[in-house]
Amino acid sequence: MYYGCLLYADDIVLLSPSVNGLQLMLDIGLCLRTAADLSLQFNCSKSHCLVIGRAVDVKLQSLLLGDNHIH
Repeated sequence: MYYGCLLYADDIVLLSPSVNGLQLMLDIGLCLRTAADLSLQFNCSKSHCLVIGRAVDVKLQSLLLGDNHIH
């Protein structure tokens, strides 16, 4: 089974096997639309990307959530 989104209290973890896949998850708009429906806001300054595995030393491109960068 694939779990691409884990939730606990007010924390969300998105899991993807690639950076492009992660950006697609953010681009779908589901994150922003669901947050708006629930009267929530993402704080991109407190959001982070983490690489696990062989590419751990690779510098990630900046990801976007709406118009905001996630580093």
